Amino acid sequence: MNGQRHGNGKQWLSNGNFYHGEFRDDIVQGLGTYDLVYQRLTLPSRLKYRGQFKDGVQHGRGMITLPNESEEPIRGIWENGNLL
Repeated sequence: MNGQRHGNGKQWLSNGNFYHGEFRDDIVQGLGTYDLVYQRLTLPSRLKYRGQFKDGVQHGRGMITLPNESEEPIRGIWENGNLL
């Protein structure tokens, strides 16, 4: 659609983050998975959010998986990128 992503797709960001899921009018929208790379002490670590997005941010039901798999995932409802 006019060079814009619409439907399922992937997006790699220059900071190492990665999104796989739904787009609408080139905006992350609907269900998807976002892998976030961040610095933990001196080693890079990853968080993974799986759930709903609206206008490019977490919005609706979702779950964050932490890099230490022994920790329970954080599940909840997000509103405009904030966990309620």
